[in-house]
Amino acid sequence: MKLKGLHIFREKLPYLSGKRIILLPIFVLTILILFGTAIFYIYSLPFAAVPFSPLWQLLAIFIIESVALFLIYQMWYWRDLLKARYQKKSYQRIIFFGLAGICLIIALSFNNLTPIGEINPGLWKDPSLSFWIKPLTLLLGIDIIYLTIVRYLISGFLLILGIITIARSLLSFGVDYMALVYLYFPEEGKIQSFEIYSVIRHPAYAGLTLISISGFIFNFCYYSAYN
Repeated sequence: MKLKGLHIFREKLPYLSGKRIILLPIFVLTILILFGTAIFYIYSLPFAAVPFSPLWQLLAIFIIESVALFLIYQMWYWRDLLKARYQKKSYQRIIFFGLAGICLIIALSFNNLTPIGEINPGLWKDPSLSFWIKPLTLLLGIDIIYLTIVRYLISGFLLILGIITIARSLLSFGVDYMALVYLYFPEEGKIQSFEIYSVIRHPAYAGLTLISISGFIFNFCYYSAYN
C-alpha cells in the first residue's frame, strides 16, 4: 500500500532522491535508539541518597520534552529566512530538525508505559522511593487483583485507540500534511474540512495524548502522574 502524499513529501527532498531516501528512516531509528538509551540511564541513575530523587529524573524528562518542542519550533522560526535564501529547497534544510522533535514527542508519549521499577529494582526498593512507583490502589490500601486487570484492560484499550487514531490521521491527511510540507509551500496545500477538526486541533496529537494516558493508567503511580 502506497501512503497518501508520500510522493509529494519526497519531491520536497531532492537531496534524498533515489536510494538516498534510506537516510530518513536511519535518522529516525537513530533518534529513537538514542532516546531509549537516555531514558534507560535516566531511570538507572543512583539517586537513592538524594532527597526527592525522582524529581531530578522528571527534570531530565522535562529537558528532553523542551528539546523536542524547540526542534519542532525551528520549522516555524526559520521558515521565512530559509524560503528567502533557498526557495524550493528550504524545506529540506529544516526537516531533520522537525523530524527529530516529532520522534522525541512520539517516544515521550510511549515513555509512560515504561516499567520504571524493573529497570533499576535495587534503587526503587529503597523505602524512601518505593512509594513513587507503587500503584496508587496499593498506597490507598486496596489490593484487589480485579482492579489491576481492569486497569490493564483500560490501558490496553487506550493504547490501541491512540495508535489507531495516529494511523487514521496518517492515512486520511497523508504524509505531506503530517510532515508539515505545506508550512513551506502553502500555495500547494488544500483546506482540510474533516469534521474531526470541530473537536480537536489535530487527530495525531489526540492519539499521542491517549497513549500517554494509557501509560499512566498502566503504571498508575505518582511517578507516571508527574511524568
